Amino acid sequence: MNQTFKSVLLGLVLFMLLISTSNCAKRGNPEGGPKDSLPPIVVRTVPENYSINFDAKEIRIYFDEYIRLNNVQRQLVVSPPFKNEAEITPLSAAKFIKIVIKDTLKENTTYAINFGKSIVDNNEGNEYEYYKYVFSTGTFIDSLSLKGTIKDAFLAVPEEEVTVMLYEYNEEYTDSLILNEKPYYIANVQDSTFGYELTNLKAGQYILTALKDKNNNYKFDPFEDKIGYEKTIITIPTDSVYEISLFKEVLDYELKRPQQVSKQQILFGYQGVIDDLSIKLIDPQLEGFEKRIIQERDKDSLRYWFKPAITADTIQFIASNLSIVDTLVVRWRDFAADSLDIKNIKTGRLNFNENVVIGANTPIVSIDTSYIKVMNKDSVSIAIEPQLDSIYNEVSFPIELNEEETYSLQFLPGAITDYYGNINDTIDLRATTRSRSDYGTLTMDIQNASSYPLIVELTQTTGEVEQSKVLESQGPVTFENIVPGKYYVRIIYDLNANGIWDTGNFLRKEQPEPVIYFGETIEANANWFLNQTFILKE
Repeated sequence: MNQTFKSVLLGLVLFMLLISTSNCAKRGNPEGGPKDSLPPIVVRTVPENYSINFDAKEIRIYFDEYIRLNNVQRQLVVSPPFKNEAEITPLSAAKFIKIVIKDTLKENTTYAINFGKSIVDNNEGNEYEYYKYVFSTGTFIDSLSLKGTIKDAFLAVPEEEVTVMLYEYNEEYTDSLILNEKPYYIANVQDSTFGYELTNLKAGQYILTALKDKNNNYKFDPFEDKIGYEKTIITIPTDSVYEISLFKEVLDYELKRPQQVSKQQILFGYQGVIDDLSIKLIDPQLEGFEKRIIQERDKDSLRYWFKPAITADTIQFIASNLSIVDTLVVRWRDFAADSLDIKNIKTGRLNFNENVVIGANTPIVSIDTSYIKVMNKDSVSIAIEPQLDSIYNEVSFPIELNEEETYSLQFLPGAITDYYGNINDTIDLRATTRSRSDYGTLTMDIQNASSYPLIVELTQTTGEVEQSKVLESQGPVTFENIVPGKYYVRIIYDLNANGIWDTGNFLRKEQPEPVIYFGETIEANANWFLNQTFILKE
């Protein structure tokens, strides 16, 4: 073997070793590539999807890659529902899904099993959105459909994950079915367009409802769920598109079990409406007994204050609200007495349509202005006329506010006296204002309303009301001193002229009062004036 051949052979061996080492290195340390963004693909189903004369007890769905099920119990929708939930496995990574049916299927019925967004590939989590397996126990697949949209009856944007349902309207139908039975057809609102489509329907008459189903049980729970419904009976097939407004019902009146929270204070929780609620102590009988009741703001509860103190082991009340009468017993314990504690409700930076507001933990009964000093930044005294709101136990101090001003408020001992004769300690508060050019002004000309009065509200994007006006006839409304930010304008048809929005009730077939929003959000800026025309279209 000559030297040249040896050199060539050695070079070839080294080259082969280099290639081998390079390949091994690549296998051990992948450099990656484009990220997989494709969802898994169904390659086979047993029995085949859209089978007729279906009588199987097990379904298998095979994929081209490993998949896993993400929150399948929440996402899965079966129409019509199985009475007994199907067993779905495996819950770990696999290339197939197995569905074991534990029901006796109805004859001549089309079933649809929709997985929502629960099927994802195991590596990247890419979703196979709304995969649906359909079969019929009869000789054909029902193919009719119903489309529509969801909105919130009061808010600008509805909540997500809304369930739309159809109940068969026949001799067995009653409105109470929605409380106790699953519907015949079910669909989920699929995306941010809040559209829905019920598919594979059979011809017939139906009641259309929708739920924000907190418990995911396809039954209406008035304590938890929002509901919406179409007031007319729907006949399938139809080309109509149905918009459903979701609302939270006002619960029927019920007084909760009272709780003692301090030496002379009881908390009464309730649900529903309490306009005519009366609470009377019946035992023990106390000479000179007095009471004060304070409503908690934004809470369904009352604080019941009384004097003199009680030493009995139990106390008994009669509570009546319209025709409902309850006897309530509270087991009495030895609590410490409450001392007066003043709290700030609105101080700091004030807008020009706001007042300084204070509250207290015990009922306020009197305000002595001789012990209250209000001064501006130049130490000029300002006269005040406090206003006591005895329902919410708050005191407001209307002040004619000036631009870029600072106000100091001092409450000397004796300025505030509570129900038990306690007086306040010295309190110092401070409030400031901006320049008027820091705010915006919006004038909205409301046209084409079908009835009056209207409640016109400027709201934050979260729904919190910033300003509210009542419009008795066609014309403009003006919102001044608007803090820069994004807002909605909301119109409420106050059909019963009670000054508030009234919700609906499914069993009583009451729809909520109509609410209409002005297009998109309005962005207010400093030193900003905007005139808009709002032509109402119902």
